[in-house]
Amino acid sequence: MTSFPPASPLPLPESASTRRLLQGVVVLAVGLLTLIAFLRIHTMVTGQDPRTFIVLGRQIATQHFSPAVIRETAGFVIPGYPLLLAGMISLFGLNAVFGLNSILFVVLLLLLHRLLARLMKNERQAGFMALFCLAGLFAGFERNAHFLLLAFRNTPMYVFSTASLLALLAASERKQRSAFSWGALGASLLLLLGTGIRETVVFMAAPMLLLILIRRPRPDEPSRTTLALCFLLPLLLVGCAAGVVLSQRPDLLLNSQSRQLLRILPAMVRSFSGPLSPFRDAVGFLWDELHGWGLALWVMGIWYARKQPFFLCGFLLPALLYFGFDGAIKAHRRFFLTTLFFMLPLCSLSVAVWVEEAAKRLGRRFRFAGDILYVLAWAGAAAWGLHAALSLQPWGTRVSLEEVARMQDVLARQALKEGNVVLVDGRSRHLIDALTVFTDVSPVNAADPDQVLVQHPPRLFIEPLNKGSIHPIEQSPPALPAIAQQGRLEKTGIRFVLGAGEFELARILPWTNNRIRETLPPPPDDPAILRLHAPILQGPPYNRTAVRVQLDGRDILPELTVGANFAVVSTSSGGPRSPLLQIESDAPLPNTFHPAWLAWNTSIDMKFGAGRTPSFDAYLSPEFFRFPSPNPYAREWRAAGRIRLPVLYPSNTYLIVIPGVSSVHHEPDVPVRLTLSSRGRTLAQTHVPASARLQAPLLHIGELEAPPVEEVEIRMERERPYRHPIPDERGLNDLLHNFMLYPIRLGAPVLIRLGVSSDTPDAAEGFWARERTPEGSGRWTKERAVVFLPLQPGRDHRVSLRYQVNRPEHVPGPDPILRWNGAPLPFSSDVPDSLTAWIPAEQISSVSNVLEILTLPWRPSEALGSRDPRQLGLFLQQVEAEPVSPTLHDSPEANP
Repeated sequence: MTSFPPASPLPLPESASTRRLLQGVVVLAVGLLTLIAFLRIHTMVTGQDPRTFIVLGRQIATQHFSPAVIRETAGFVIPGYPLLLAGMISLFGLNAVFGLNSILFVVLLLLLHRLLARLMKNERQAGFMALFCLAGLFAGFERNAHFLLLAFRNTPMYVFSTASLLALLAASERKQRSAFSWGALGASLLLLLGTGIRETVVFMAAPMLLLILIRRPRPDEPSRTTLALCFLLPLLLVGCAAGVVLSQRPDLLLNSQSRQLLRILPAMVRSFSGPLSPFRDAVGFLWDELHGWGLALWVMGIWYARKQPFFLCGFLLPALLYFGFDGAIKAHRRFFLTTLFFMLPLCSLSVAVWVEEAAKRLGRRFRFAGDILYVLAWAGAAAWGLHAALSLQPWGTRVSLEEVARMQDVLARQALKEGNVVLVDGRSRHLIDALTVFTDVSPVNAADPDQVLVQHPPRLFIEPLNKGSIHPIEQSPPALPAIAQQGRLEKTGIRFVLGAGEFELARILPWTNNRIRETLPPPPDDPAILRLHAPILQGPPYNRTAVRVQLDGRDILPELTVGANFAVVSTSSGGPRSPLLQIESDAPLPNTFHPAWLAWNTSIDMKFGAGRTPSFDAYLSPEFFRFPSPNPYAREWRAAGRIRLPVLYPSNTYLIVIPGVSSVHHEPDVPVRLTLSSRGRTLAQTHVPASARLQAPLLHIGELEAPPVEEVEIRMERERPYRHPIPDERGLNDLLHNFMLYPIRLGAPVLIRLGVSSDTPDAAEGFWARERTPEGSGRWTKERAVVFLPLQPGRDHRVSLRYQVNRPEHVPGPDPILRWNGAPLPFSSDVPDSLTAWIPAEQISSVSNVLEILTLPWRPSEALGSRDPRQLGLFLQQVEAEPVSPTLHDSPEANP
């Protein structure tokens, strides 16, 4: 018996000429399919990681492999792959790197084919499995081939790992009795070379050593001790050398990528030993890649390989290791490609065993039937691979070297420097991405004004003059209308052609206004709230420009910050009813402040999840970790924090408060206490049941005839510590995503419009998402829907609902039932698509009231044959509650 028996009991016999023919067909099929895939996705526009390594390789090559440049590269990443790319660039030019991984990919599949041939002892099975694995890599959920065929270091990592496995397998089967194994030594050296490409290749050492220890060698094969010592010798020597260097140079630091690897290892261990929740996203990815049948094939492959130590140690164990490691980094499709690569051989093993068994059975009954079945199997795997290769989508648009050179020439005339912003549309963006690969010109692409334009005001705008160039234009950059409105866009007359498209270069002039004067309309009340919105301020960092804001000569803001600015002002001091606003600065200002008076009942949504824009940071207490926060879509805070906001609320006001709070610990049972105060006086206090987003408590902040509130301080305090806090030297464990305030003054009519952005606190439960119909916007209710109505106690109220039935004629009606605070509520429906109910004062004992709407639901999927499986009740559009006099109403009779 051999060391590693084949998966099938008795392989069909193959002659030497047949094996050579099959090997040639595999080489031809793999090369042809890879060429088709490469031509399909080839583009000079790359993703972030390929672009980074190509630029590093180009810099090393242009500096003639200067040791200083290599050391600088080594400070960021292990320099093996940049050096490989630099060698390709020096020999064949920069454009050659885009085909390097295609060549490595072919080598990878051929190595995998030879490895499978040694394991299966059957060329027909091995060839089919290799073609199956190739098609599986191409047929990924989205763009796997981009990372496999373009310049990305995963492919050489797989090459060295597979070559090391093949060398170890060959060494274990070589007939020799010496106390030294060159094959095992070569396998170890290949792993070290692979580690020079990517650090995680070192994970393969443990499965390969385990494979050596569990094998049962024949008398004429190398012993376990011989293979283990020869395999470990280079690894130990390198490890000892690294230890000596670090002991002699304690100040020597690992590069940033290797430090990240060491930081991730503890999280990887916790992922394996802790709950399964960290793996959910990873399992979702694998389901997308392999689907249900792929996962079933993988499980069956493990079963078929249960007596094959090489399959289990060479493919299953690495798949699990990389699965845990990548899951500890981030559930990102690109990271799990390594897991997919090691899973596919086990998937192919399942199908190969079935095909072999069927070929043997057919071969006993019909001559050549087994051969015909294998021809069909090979053809099916190749056809699947061809279909997958033709279905691949390129990462970016195709641009030529001539277009890159032309764009470089146009930008070079404008004397752009590092960090200068060029405002572009979607077509030119891809060309500038390619420009950063081929040249040292790296202007910042300012497609997102909220994030980039605050840091780097743009210098140029590349305006497309037609739609025939790189790819169709969808819309202008969002910052362009504001810049054009400020009169800062100046045509240069420079036009140039890129491909089939024509462009014109416009210069964006710097801000020139140091003073802004504007007469405002009369305020609605006295005092009133003035809101200024400053999306951009000149001068780094962000809002350090000294700005003075005056209204009728009086200072109203101590400083102007990027984002929203609120000021409570009084206009009753004998001044004009149309006050004069003046904004003065020591640096140029954009004329985009949009001053506006806010009514007392205006809702305020403090969005901290709008990327890196510091919109409301000026109103946060020091307990919040402000910009630049590690999480650009939230603001981290400690156990307690405050928000101090200038607002104006009259007496007897209620606030619906929706704090968007979450925890980095995923412990949703930690409650938060909310306290509202004004100038040291506590107004109201409530509890948010858990640290979860969108909890809506109601707070009464004023008594009848009490003075108005002109400033609200909101204190958020976690009521107990977390059970399993994550170590953090900053002590920040909570995230504030947004904070919404909806003021309501009791005694006034309450009007709730469903289907608008402000219905968040009102559509409390049992509603589907907002929708629009020809008759207006609204929300579909479920079988039971809940509307929250804050009403003044002690007064009678009339509640009316306006809705649309929107049901097919053959569907029974909704038969609505209303409940008020849990009790049946009689109503009338004299007007079509409307319900009206009278609520006596004795049924309104508090401000918090719940209106339930119960209906007989219907499903569009059943009634109309659509794909909509929802249960729908009423298409509710409006709920209105108004106080009425007891003598002016007629109580409707109960509607059954």
